[in-house]
Amino acid sequence: ARSCARAMTVTEAAPAVPASRRITKALISAAGRPTALDSRSRPKSLIDIEGSTLVAHVLRQLYRGGIKHVVFVVSHNGPLIIQELERCVRNLKGLQLEVVDLHEDYAGFYAASLLSACERCFTDATEPGVLLATADHIFDHELVRDICFAPLSPGVTDVCVLVDFSRDKWAGLPATTVGVKCTQDMQRVSDLSRALGKPMVAGGLRQPQMGVEAGLFACTSQVFERLAALSKSQEYYTITDAIQELAHAGHVSSLGTKGRNWLAIETTTELEESRSSTVMKKMHSPESSPFQGLKDPLPAIFVAGGPMCT
Repeated sequence: ARSCARAMTVTEAAPAVPASRRITKALISAAGRPTALDSRSRPKSLIDIEGSTLVAHVLRQLYRGGIKHVVFVVSHNGPLIIQELERCVRNLKGLQLEVVDLHEDYAGFYAASLLSACERCFTDATEPGVLLATADHIFDHELVRDICFAPLSPGVTDVCVLVDFSRDKWAGLPATTVGVKCTQDMQRVSDLSRALGKPMVAGGLRQPQMGVEAGLFACTSQVFERLAALSKSQEYYTITDAIQELAHAGHVSSLGTKGRNWLAIETTTELEESRSSTVMKKMHSPESSPFQGLKDPLPAIFVAGGPMCT
């Protein structure tokens, strides 16, 4: 697929973070097959949630977690998304934005779109890796901060996966939910797949050493090498396929959410619920607590266990 990039930098300083070896670059892709929330005139990234676009919420929380550089992949409705991205960057001083535009005729899928941006993710040898963030998930900035500090070492720990280990029943999980199985000490991931997520989607209790993959990953370049290998042998593949291979080799660690908020918007129903006055404006997973000290309220959408009503 054709691709092009544009960069935009605002020079004022970003939020201070502890001086240590950490990830400061994030990769996000809104390219791929349209969802139920995409339309010809308004892509999913631009839906309005509590007065701001979805992508504005996503970028704001990454920025608050210490991300300084975002590589964002677009395809369908690219010009509209790029316009909003540049508007967001003007309000997030010091954040550098680089856009990879695969254009309107892009016929690929999400994992393939990530490969198109690989060469832009590992240009700084001092960075331990890149943060792979999901375009329709919003995270407590402390989760972003903590996973950016997750220890990575090529061939030893190539991925750190954010996992919600809530012990309560989940409600409203989408069919695409990925379940994660960890070692007994809960520090390493031994397997992950949609098959493991099915019991939780059905409303079952989480089993010991099991959790839900929350859509945030600290990665070395090994993830992209796995994706590249899969692209040569399979017509369709996912980021889960690549991480699963690394997990089976013992190269994936886990980071628990520990009750901190993460939000995901997946369906039209969840979007409408987010706009309902009967739904709490601060959502949480079964074991999380409300945010403290945020200037702007987080949108109430689907949150690790479904919306909670007043």
